[in-house]
Amino acid sequence: LRRLRPRGRLLDVGCAAGFFLAEAAVHYAVQGVELSEFASRFARERFGLNVVTGTLHDAAYPDARFDLVTLWDVIEHVSDPRNFTRICSAMLKPEGLMFVATISRTLKSFGLAIIGAEYILGWLPKGTHHWEKFIKPEELKIWLAENGLTINGETGVTYHPLANGWKRSRDMDVNYMLVAQKA
Repeated sequence: LRRLRPRGRLLDVGCAAGFFLAEAAVHYAVQGVELSEFASRFARERFGLNVVTGTLHDAAYPDARFDLVTLWDVIEHVSDPRNFTRICSAMLKPEGLMFVATISRTLKSFGLAIIGAEYILGWLPKGTHHWEKFIKPEELKIWLAENGLTINGETGVTYHPLANGWKRSRDMDVNYMLVAQKA
């Protein structure tokens, strides 16, 4: 983030407890939106962040334009991801960037992200994800293009158990990230 637009405005949608926003606040004027009252209160109290509890509609950013909009693992949880993409795109300034991290709808993602992460390893509560709500990269690219955004980069993200960590990968069958720029 430091290399992109120092001193710009960043909106993190679905910011959870604000850990990413706290890091970004060193270089950006940050705002967050989070459905969970507990998580948004934590972000406000622990980090002193400007986080609204609710949806983008509740946040009341009708004329706001941001240099960066980040959607970290949130789009696969909304009821209408195509419309959600439209709303988030409208919040970008011209030449603004949108970062999206999500999960692809493949049999592999069902096995790893749901069966593996939720039921076997217990990394997430059972029922956190619904496979039919996962979004294939091709779908997301179409939605971004419909809203005047051009893909600038894409990468898969895979877990490496021996290193006990996540690494970028060409494999976008499960977790992946896209960055797109508004015209």
